[in-house]
Amino acid sequence: MERAIRYYKNAKGEWYADIPEWAGDLENLQMVEGADTLLE
Repeated sequence: MERAIRYYKNAKGEWYADIPEWAGDLENLQMVEGADTLLE
């Protein structure tokens, strides 16, 4: 199964993965440890 995941930056400049069916905390979708730099 192939899947495309979108990413977005909030007003604070933090990057997050956009996974609509995610039921957990938003903080678990935050892109950290260099992934945010890659997305820039």
